[in-house]
Amino acid sequence: MHAVVWWREVQFTHHTQGVIVNPYGLDDSGYVNRIEKALHTSTIQGGNAGGQQLIFLSYAGSIAHGTYNPVENPESIDDIDLMGVAMPPIRSVVGLERWEGVRVEDFPLDATVYSLPKFVRLLLKSNPNVLTLLWNQHRHILKINHTMQPFFEHRQEFLSKRIYSAVRGYALDQRDHMSKGTFNGRMGEKRKELFRKYGYDTKAASHCLRLLIIGTEVLFGREDFDPDRTGKDAEFLRGVKNGEYPASTVQRDIDRWLTNLDWAHAESQLPDQSNSQLAEQLLMDAMSGHVLSQYMGRKMGESLKELSDKPPVDIQALNDLGGWVQTGDGTWRKMDENDAGFLGIKNRGI
Repeated sequence: MHAVVWWREVQFTHHTQGVIVNPYGLDDSGYVNRIEKALHTSTIQGGNAGGQQLIFLSYAGSIAHGTYNPVENPESIDDIDLMGVAMPPIRSVVGLERWEGVRVEDFPLDATVYSLPKFVRLLLKSNPNVLTLLWNQHRHILKINHTMQPFFEHRQEFLSKRIYSAVRGYALDQRDHMSKGTFNGRMGEKRKELFRKYGYDTKAASHCLRLLIIGTEVLFGREDFDPDRTGKDAEFLRGVKNGEYPASTVQRDIDRWLTNLDWAHAESQLPDQSNSQLAEQLLMDAMSGHVLSQYMGRKMGESLKELSDKPPVDIQALNDLGGWVQTGDGTWRKMDENDAGFLGIKNRGI
């Protein structure tokens, strides 16, 4: 019931206000437009993919987690992360090529949009970055439509013990980055400077702790767990990212939360696997409706074009040539304009 109420609130907000105002003064509507443009120009082998429809877009990363450092902060190394879902082009559904999404990197924007089938597969793998989207705060949702409603209503069905290995793997990877100081991407040089200053990769350390905390909450069965750590531990996580704690203290906290995660997994009452049968049904319902609407729309467009390309027909000429129609009682009469209109050729010959 909670998920249904959540859905209605998001729909109401978007339909009456257009976009949700975020606490950082970011250009919400501009981001939606840029992502939709990227979708429209996305390609698969053989040319433009065509037909992708953005059905969900949300802030992700530090904004969604409540740990964002605005660019005005001289030590900020945060992107503006977005994550979304799109209906794939019909070619990739019934054709030979597969379209799984699009990536937009234009600093500070870093956006990833998955096709709906790819999104569902990642949910079933308990990918924490994808899974937590279903629990994002209302103010972080930029766009959503009815196709996503069933996934939010049944989001509990995607929780399973499988999140343990997913979270633990990601967290250990971030812990390795924390100590090694290996960096790639746009913020590489700046993160190197911060590594030399504080003696560890502060952003990786913050990621590591956040993953462990959220993973522990999920495994303990907290259905109301919140990816947004505002009012909980966001200040601590931001402090780690800002280098306010020595590496030894952070490492001790990581070890403690690894122990918590292991314990939560051992005691967890979650199922071993997500409800893949329900997930497949939800996906099939969404995709079949999408394919039908896309296919029928295309066929209708082709039919109208074919009809509109026909030359005009002179109704009088048809009668002069002996145009006849059979009536309901089996008799025959000359074709008139009513018959031509019924056949779609009135004064146009369509």
